[in-house]
Amino acid sequence: MGIPVFSQDSVTRDSTGRKLGALAGVVLDSASGSGLEGAQVLLRSPTVSNPRVAYTNKRDGFVMGKLEPGRYDLLVRRIGFLPFTGRSEVRAGVVDTPTFRIGAANLILSTTLCAPSRVPAPHYLTNAAADERAC
Repeated sequence: MGIPVFSQDSVTRDSTGRKLGALAGVVLDSASGSGLEGAQVLLRSPTVSNPRVAYTNKRDGFVMGKLEPGRYDLLVRRIGFLPFTGRSEVRAGVVDTPTFRIGAANLILSTTLCAPSRVPAPHYLTNAAADERAC
């Protein structure tokens, strides 16, 4: 488990040398403390047009570099776990190293089976579309 290796300047400076910020952290299962590979970390800012997204790697870590300094809304999620939402302050020239702990969701997934309709489908629908319509 761990944060990927990186050079601080590679994630906190742009091509002109201007100081930016970065996040380099891990996502853990809150119950077991085990790392979670494939968790999505999403940052949104009212001052930056596109959200930034990173996924945890095989060592359960992520790096999100070259972030404009400022306040970001944060979402951490993974299938089968409850999402974490919060705020993060990104500071110029600083790599913050957060640890996010998310809990397993207690979801029961059910399946509904539908029998194909015995009513003739209109001529413009295929059989697959008619079967979907019957459910």
